[in-house]
Amino acid sequence: MNSDKEIETVTEVTTSAKRFVFISKKNRRALERAIGQRLNNAFHSVNAIPAAAIKKAAELSQTKSISTEGTAKFFNLGRFSPKDKAQHLLLEAFSDDKWKERDWQLSFIGVSGFGQTYLEKLIHFYKIDPHRINILSHTDNVLEEIVKHDVILMPSRAEGTPFAMIESMACGRPALGTPVGGIPELITDNETGWLCRSTDSASIAEKLEQVWQQRTKWPELGGKAQKHIAQNYNQDTSFSELLRVLKEDIN
Repeated sequence: MNSDKEIETVTEVTTSAKRFVFISKKNRRALERAIGQRLNNAFHSVNAIPAAAIKKAAELSQTKSISTEGTAKFFNLGRFSPKDKAQHLLLEAFSDDKWKERDWQLSFIGVSGFGQTYLEKLIHFYKIDPHRINILSHTDNVLEEIVKHDVILMPSRAEGTPFAMIESMACGRPALGTPVGGIPELITDNETGWLCRSTDSASIAEKLEQVWQQRTKWPELGGKAQKHIAQNYNQDTSFSELLRVLKEDIN
């Protein structure tokens, strides 16, 4: 916020509302810091997926296990937007000489239009072998596509709580992410995935190296990620408390 007037307006809106719902604790802290005031009307919820989707993801994960040998299959899921999703930092990390001697592929799932053209330019810019990169358009069968891969990589600079990461972890895939939005609530470092120290390129490259060195642990972390989603990001249970509170507010 860039002026006292803007801060006053946002403060008035947030404090006068009967209930202000946040989908990540980090975003709540950011807003309270911005207005310099604690919000007593805040309620913390989560982006969650239906129980049926969690069940399907678990079933699909049994049909295709994570590979700890041969070609490592990394993936990024969602629109291509370097400004907030920062996918170009993955290409920067993979452009390091040490990755040229390793057996890996990186799929970008959900890319089309301008995003695909720009992505192709960046692959050339970073001098990455184009045969290592798969550019896949949006698919309605996203869970089926996820289980074809091993680890989701999301170097985001801005997020709420990304459905892409929730869906991937529900499929038993561990995640690399940055400390923004609800990602720190999804990733416990070295438990359900790998959490970068910051959003800068050096931190992402450092954590990606750790991912590679811990390849034998991928299935273990994936199993913990899947359990975390089933217990904490199930719509059928997570939304019941929110609905209860909102009903109380109405009454």
